[in-house]
Amino acid sequence: KDIWDTESTTDIIICSGLERGGGREFVLVNSCDGIIAISGGSGTMTEMLIAYQLNIPIVVVEGTGGWADKMAGQPFDQRNRMIAEPATAETAVEKIIELISKKNS
Repeated sequence: KDIWDTESTTDIIICSGLERGGGREFVLVNSCDGIIAISGGSGTMTEMLIAYQLNIPIVVVEGTGGWADKMAGQPFDQRNRMIAEPATAETAVEKIIELISKKNS
C-alpha cells in the first residue's frame, strides 16, 4: 500500500519525510498530546518510550497483545510514571482525553 491515504480514512497526515527507514516515531509522538497503544512491535514500543520520556499520557487497549499488554499499568523505569491501566477500545479515547486534561490543568 502507498504511504498516502488514498481512501480518505486519515484525519491528519504528518509529512515528516521519514516514511521509510525509521525516525518518524519522534515526529509523530512530538505531534501528539497523548497516545493510545494497540498491540505493537518495536515501533510501538519506541513510540511508547518517547511518549514516556516526554511525559505524554499513554493508554493501552487491553487484550491486543504486543507491547500494549506488556506495559499496561507499568512504569518503564524508576521514575514510576505509570502507563495507564488498560482500557477497552470503547473507553480508550475517553481515558486519554481525561489524562491529557489532567496534565494540562
